[in-house]
Amino acid sequence: MFDESDRSTLPSASLSTALAHLKLGDFQRRWDIAKTIPDFGEAAIAPLVSLLQAEAEEDWELTWFIARILGSLKHPEAMAALVDLIRTTASEDVATTATAALTQMGTEAIAPLQTLLSQPSTYCLGVQALAQIRHPDVVPSLLEAMQHESVALRVAAIDALSHFQHPQISAALLKALHDSAAKVRQSAVTTLGLQAALYENPQELADRLKPLLWDVNLEVCQQSAVALGRIGTESAVVALFEVLRSPHALPLQIEAVRALGWIGTPDALDRLQEFLNLQRDLLCQESCQESLTVLGRVESAEAKRQATQILLNLLQSAHAIAQTDRGKQAIALSLGQLKQPQALEALIQLLADASASVRLHAIAALKQLDTLGVLHLDHQLFRPIKPLEPQTTQEILRAIAAQKNLDADLQRGVAIALQEWGNSAD
Repeated sequence: MFDESDRSTLPSASLSTALAHLKLGDFQRRWDIAKTIPDFGEAAIAPLVSLLQAEAEEDWELTWFIARILGSLKHPEAMAALVDLIRTTASEDVATTATAALTQMGTEAIAPLQTLLSQPSTYCLGVQALAQIRHPDVVPSLLEAMQHESVALRVAAIDALSHFQHPQISAALLKALHDSAAKVRQSAVTTLGLQAALYENPQELADRLKPLLWDVNLEVCQQSAVALGRIGTESAVVALFEVLRSPHALPLQIEAVRALGWIGTPDALDRLQEFLNLQRDLLCQESCQESLTVLGRVESAEAKRQATQILLNLLQSAHAIAQTDRGKQAIALSLGQLKQPQALEALIQLLADASASVRLHAIAALKQLDTLGVLHLDHQLFRPIKPLEPQTTQEILRAIAAQKNLDADLQRGVAIALQEWGNSAD
């Protein structure tokens, strides 16, 4: 509401002048004047509505300004004027502008907007506006909209309901998993995944989502993998691994790999390792490559140690992915991100690789290990380097470079690494 004493100090002639400028001015003039008109308070509503009714269909820009001004006034008469405009205008653009202005009023606009739901012609605009207001009072209207024949409206309602938590909402979302429209199923899966942490029985939620991994729509399948990754139960891990094992789910495998990495439990990482072991012929090269990447992103200390060992085992095996430049680059990158001391030797050995890119990735990873400070050594490669004394990665490389009878490729790679270290220090 506006203070009557403030409004009385503004002469009516000034309001008339401001409205004249609003009607006839160019865009910049209108923009400047629109900032001052709300100062007139309730006195400005009636003349604004009259101007709106006279010009709404002729001057879109003027309509936009008037609707914005009325929205800023947050007065019942302004709300009523905007609702009436929505109901009577023949212009979709005008109705949309008026609806947006009402939405800007916040919770005070809920009741006026709900009146739009009584007419089929304004129902969609009303729901779309209510969907932008985060208040529990809009929930009943949104739940009702989930039954509407319009797919777009059902999706908008579900997306808006993702900001609320209530048993009725959960029940409606679970029902929407069987909607005939793929977009609705996808939106329901997304919302259920986002709210997964709030469910008392995540196992039951996972069981409801698992069938959608095999939906006829790939986007629904992909979103189901993401949601199961958020839930992270044992059955979610099993369901995601079944995707990795299936020759019929190749387009979904990358999302399943990412979901298992997100879960990051020992069981989930075991399944990733098993998947890699099943792919020695690289029929699913991109999925294998993604597995190497996600292993470097696990977060817990236990998962970091386990992921490091999986990557080191790959390097020491004859797995095809560890024979490609891309594979070795990804392994080096992930080992650097994991920052586990046991990766030191393998990364140093990669300095002897024939690929310059692999060597650069190994150098970058070694620099990340150097942030650990000091390392204790216990391997044949390091025996001449006083293994009982902790040293930094750079010190270890200098000691290796000083060894006699060192493999020529490794010697060259270590020299390049030390030079790179020196350049970055400069």
